[in-house]
Amino acid sequence: MCYMSALYAGISQVLFAADRDEVAAHGFDYRGAYHVFADDPQNWRSPAVAKLPVSGALRPFTEFRARLRQP
Repeated sequence: MCYMSALYAGISQVLFAADRDEVAAHGFDYRGAYHVFADDPQNWRSPAVAKLPVSGALRPFTEFRARLRQP
């Protein structure tokens, strides 16, 4: 959804902190939605897509899972 929004908004570059495989390991698996694209968004020329190394990028996902386990 973010890629499509960026494409239609004319945004030239999308940076992400955690990739789809990393977040899938934490229960946020949206990889099945890529079939709606003619090509994998990471192969698009516009908007350009790149990973931005961010310390603690998976923290929101690990904290979310930890809260699910709390009584």
